[in-house]
Amino acid sequence: MQKSIAGKKTPKPGTAGRGGKVCRPPWPERFDIRRAADNLAANPPAPPMTSSFSLTHRLGRALWQLSWLLLARWTPRPLHAWRALVLRAWGARLGARCHVYPDAVIWAPWQLTMGDDACIGDAAEIYNVAPIALGARSVVSQKAFLCAGSHDHRRGDFPLTSAPITLGERAWVAARAIVLPGITIGAGAVVGAGSVVTRDVAAGCTVAGNPARVVRGGEPVKAPGDRPGEREKT
Repeated sequence: MQKSIAGKKTPKPGTAGRGGKVCRPPWPERFDIRRAADNLAANPPAPPMTSSFSLTHRLGRALWQLSWLLLARWTPRPLHAWRALVLRAWGARLGARCHVYPDAVIWAPWQLTMGDDACIGDAAEIYNVAPIALGARSVVSQKAFLCAGSHDHRRGDFPLTSAPITLGERAWVAARAIVLPGITIGAGAVVGAGSVVTRDVAAGCTVAGNPARVVRGGEPVKAPGDRPGEREKT
């Protein structure tokens, strides 16, 4: 037995004290390097998470965002031609009379294609890590999100994945809807407000919900000016 500072007797380390409990030494147990090596082999550390884009690419996107802020974000709503000019200067392929509203968010204009009279509404976000194409007279309404990128959550480094998105002619993605990577929205199809599209939508169909399901089947898509029965005759 040893005397403590307070004068009380305490058992020596490694001997049994009161109640038969073994007094553990105050110092830590010796480090077992073999056990540590086995644990490391069984549970290897995850690879570090790094950016999927080069420094040049990131600088280019920063310059694009600054250009949009200075040249387009503040412009009056009717100045669609001016904003289209800015987008074309950054590599976007736009048809005639495209409407891109000033609050729209476009991640990479050089990966954006819009047909004649296509429209991107206020606060709609075009996350075009992969190419996104909008057909003639197609509409992406306010706060809709076209998301061409995702991540592989099964891998430790959480790498970026991407797939293109295509909207057919006269397709409509309504307000706050989300379209996931690799999706094709057929000509004349409608995506209901707030829907989440996880699979392709056939031409003329209307889908709604999360995940989006068909609520109206495909119908013949009529171009502006078509008369009833005209397509059936030709």
